[in-house]
Amino acid sequence: MRIFEIILLIICTIFPFYISTKGYRLNKKSSLVIISGVIILHFIFEGYRWQMIPTYMISIILAWCLYKEHPFFNGGWFRKTISGIAFIILLLFGWGLPYILPVFNLPTPTGKYSVGSQYIHLKTNENEIITTEIDDKRELMIKVWYPAQLNNEETEAYLNDGDRIGFAIKYGLPKSTFNYLDYVKTHTFIKPSVAEGQFPVLIFSPGIYSKASGYYALIEEIVSHGYIVLNINHTYESPGSLFPNGEIKFYNTEYDRKHNNQEMAEMVWNAMQNYNKSKTSDEQFVAVENLIRNYFAAEVTTRWSKDISLVIDELKKWNSSTFLAQHLDTTKIGVFGHSQGGLRQVRHYLMTIEL
Repeated sequence: MRIFEIILLIICTIFPFYISTKGYRLNKKSSLVIISGVIILHFIFEGYRWQMIPTYMISIILAWCLYKEHPFFNGGWFRKTISGIAFIILLLFGWGLPYILPVFNLPTPTGKYSVGSQYIHLKTNENEIITTEIDDKRELMIKVWYPAQLNNEETEAYLNDGDRIGFAIKYGLPKSTFNYLDYVKTHTFIKPSVAEGQFPVLIFSPGIYSKASGYYALIEEIVSHGYIVLNINHTYESPGSLFPNGEIKFYNTEYDRKHNNQEMAEMVWNAMQNYNKSKTSDEQFVAVENLIRNYFAAEVTTRWSKDISLVIDELKKWNSSTFLAQHLDTTKIGVFGHSQGGLRQVRHYLMTIEL
């Protein structure tokens, strides 16, 4: 939480008891000034966010009680009990919401390069099998993070609307839930020039149903040391892919339900049972081999491997006719990922064993 948020919450925790005493009337004006001043400073320097609504409500009630010279806990025992319960509920939400959904600080990259980003919309001739639309072709949004040469560019917001809205839908929340992330300061600048020189290329895949561009701390750090990172947003398999025309393609839950079914659950259960009975590393491998090869995630890994190959096939063109021209060192290409995005290495290992 931010400093004025914390101060306001402390005031809202202590003042209800203070203004229920007889002595507070002597300091009515100064109390009002303190509450009003902190709220004003909070709005000026930190800005409104919906997680603070319970705190704002307590603040308004406090100000009204001070102005009317009413104790916060007033009346008979029943009224005081109801007021106390309502106060505790508001206070719990007041402290809990900003803590659960905080405005956080990203670590400052330690490398010598500033970080910039732009998007590339990759249209392919591959059939899109996740949707039921006829002749639908697979399209990918690639976020390119690169060492930058700055010229008064502004930093970008933390996560675009595709990531934010898709993540909210994933958990059944209102689409505006994560708008407060505008207050999170990134170290990535919007469309600056690429720094002079050629840089090794790293291709990154996220976890399935994860915010594809949400790995800021990791990627900003890597890029600051002189790498270009191509962050693939696997369409229909991340919370949301935002395309240049403003369309957002969300995670396809229907496709997931159809393929990640009871048969897959039984496959996992059997593999776990056989693995727990295994006594050697060879037996452990045999226990999970079928799972690795035929589980739903194996299909995803194959598809994402193809996405990565499609991106690699484009590097020569991007190195001659885009903002990346002459900045890609195509002799140095690496692939890394998180969770599902890291399974490509496992698949490669299995293919090597077969050969």
